Amino acid sequence: GLQVMLPDPDDTWLHPDLTQECVTQAEALVGHLDAFPGLITGEVQENLIGLLAWAGWYLNEISDLSRATPLLERTLADLERVLGADHPHTLTSRHNLAGAYESAGRLGEAIPMYERTHADRERVLGADHPRRWPRGTTWNVLGQ
Repeated sequence: GLQVMLPDPDDTWLHPDLTQECVTQAEALVGHLDAFPGLITGEVQENLIGLLAWAGWYLNEISDLSRATPLLERTLADLERVLGADHPHTLTSRHNLAGAYESAGRLGEAIPMYERTHADRERVLGADHPRRWPRGTTWNVLGQ
C-alpha cells in the first residue's frame, strides 16, 4: 500500500522534507477524490483514506491544526461511509479527531467525542479487550 512511501512514524522527525512532501501530496489527493467521486473503491480507497489519516495525524503532531482538522474530519467521514460508524478504524479516527479538537481548544466538541468514542469502543470491543483504547498515533492511525 501507500504506507511504504512514508517514513516510519518514529522517524518522521528525521525526514522533514519527505514527510512534508507526503502531506502535500495527500492534501492534493483530496481535491482529486472530490472531482471523481466513486472512481476509487476497495483496497485503494482504504489506502488513500489511511494516507489522509496519517497526514492529519502528522499535522496535528506539529500543531498545524488549520490543516490537520479538515483532513481528520474528512478521514472520519470517509471511514464512516466506507467501513461504518462502529468499525475499529472509524473509532480510532474519531479519537484522533477529538484530539485535534482538544489541541485547538474546542473542548465543547472534543469531550463529547471522546466520551462517545470510549463508550462505542467498549461496546464494540468489550470492556476487557486490550485494544479498547486506541494505540498511539502512527501510520497505523486506523488501529490495525
